[in-house]
Amino acid sequence: MTLVFISIVNKATGQLNSEKEKLLKAIDTTTKISQKIQLYADLSWEFILEENDSALFFADKALKLSKNNAYPLGEAIALETKGIFHEVARGNYAQASKHYFEGIRVCQDNNLDYEASIHHSLGVMFHTSDNYDRALEYYTKALELARDSGDKVLQKKCIINLGSVNSSLENFNKAAELMKASLEIPERKDLDYSTYANLGYLYVKQEKFGEALYYLNKSIEQHPDNPDSELNLYLYIHAKVKSKDTTGMTSILNRAKAAINAQGLRDKSLLIRNIADYYTLTKDYKTALTYRNDYIKIFEEIKEKQKDQIVLDIEAKYKSQQKDAELSLLQIENKNKEQQKRLYSILALVGLMVATLLGYFAYRNRKQKLKLAEQRDELEVTIKEKETLFKEIHHRVKNSLQMVSSLLFLQGQNIEDNEAKNTLKDAQSRVRSLGLIHQKLYNRKYITGVETQSYFTDLIDDVFSSHKLKSQHIEYQLDVENMVLSVDTLSTVGLILNELIVNVIKHAFNTESDDKKMSISFAKEKDILKLNVIDNGIGFDETKKDKSFGLKLIHSLSRKLDAQFNIKAILPKGTHAQLVIHDFEIIHT
Repeated sequence: MTLVFISIVNKATGQLNSEKEKLLKAIDTTTKISQKIQLYADLSWEFILEENDSALFFADKALKLSKNNAYPLGEAIALETKGIFHEVARGNYAQASKHYFEGIRVCQDNNLDYEASIHHSLGVMFHTSDNYDRALEYYTKALELARDSGDKVLQKKCIINLGSVNSSLENFNKAAELMKASLEIPERKDLDYSTYANLGYLYVKQEKFGEALYYLNKSIEQHPDNPDSELNLYLYIHAKVKSKDTTGMTSILNRAKAAINAQGLRDKSLLIRNIADYYTLTKDYKTALTYRNDYIKIFEEIKEKQKDQIVLDIEAKYKSQQKDAELSLLQIENKNKEQQKRLYSILALVGLMVATLLGYFAYRNRKQKLKLAEQRDELEVTIKEKETLFKEIHHRVKNSLQMVSSLLFLQGQNIEDNEAKNTLKDAQSRVRSLGLIHQKLYNRKYITGVETQSYFTDLIDDVFSSHKLKSQHIEYQLDVENMVLSVDTLSTVGLILNELIVNVIKHAFNTESDDKKMSISFAKEKDILKLNVIDNGIGFDETKKDKSFGLKLIHSLSRKLDAQFNIKAILPKGTHAQLVIHDFEIIHT
């Protein structure tokens, strides 16, 4: 959890579209220059929230209109807006700083109070990039200027953000002092509720639970000025758990449960995780496990959506660049054909000018070919950059999955119930099987697929390593046809294989047995893939077929592959599990 600081207010997509339509209509109807420029800047901000390049188009229109009408305040506003676009939408802090400082220069040359706002924007930029010293410098300067101009709202924002920076630097007393000072400013009471939440969390970190619950109780007040009242419940529950105080929680839990489905994925995960922690505190482990599993599902969904969105953005940009390159090539080729036709006509009419014209067009043609070669080189560089970005995506996903695995391990250490602990351990094994794929995607030449032989070997080693005591004397034979499968195909196969291996380790053998063997084979046969896992253990118990969560999970995952899964006991002893896959994608053989 982190402290909230004041920057840009997010809006839902429907609200954004509605707001943009209103602004466009207002721009068309207003004749006052200052209003039109502010409307252009506001419209640009709406596109910034979507990370849409149209934001820069409208910011440039505001800047051009300001210069044409000698309106320096409009120039400063437009330059700050361009800076915010490069900071928020592009992450280009160098370009953002250039526009911010140019805006400050315009303010200083024309003695404009708006300089304070741009210093505050610089503070936010350094704050979000964790450069706390520079953030303090610009917030402090913005606060001084806001006090000189009497801008109470900006003063309040600066003081809140100074408190947030000091909290990040663990200057807790200074942070609390600043946040309380912001509450003394009567303007923008809606900002006070975020400050209550920040103060509450600040005191939780210092284990001052009385003060924490006092402010957090204010932060969950249901009031028109407090749109985050239900979201702030997760902080209140967190404080209660930390203080081991379960009094008066019935209504709080009911509100939190009712609020879950009204939140976005990230906020929903915060509520669910803290509800799970509360039930763990009260030793209601069954309910706690239910909420913990819901949290894991949402966390995985968040990461999957982030990965999918990044891939879609990269793919869209790559296709756009590819189309642009093809269009440029077509235009050049058409131009060459037209020039050749013109040349033939001139040759037919004016023989004397042939040599001159041939030389001229040869020169032009050479330049065009050079230009085309440059464009192709640029496209190759772009493709390499995208490949690097794909690898970075897989690296980050791998790190995120490792973090989830670590969280599950730490949670398991604090649970005494063996069933809950084993469930968390199984979930940790599944997460590691997914993380292994992204680790290999980051380290290998293929960026959209993984080699089966290497992955199966590492997966089996990982599962055996995580079950050391039970798997010490199991001999296994691995026969895998090497091929490169897509991430979607292999991640699902990997989860199923993980379940089957864990099932063999846990249930296949008696402790007295010395001859423990397992064989795993995977190969392509015509239009199908076959996975076989065979052991010489005690044999599969058909009565447990409908009770095992692992088998239910395997059947669920099998549907994704359009696969048939069958498990049965074999004679004289042992179990044979087979997966026949019809829907798969082979990247390379």
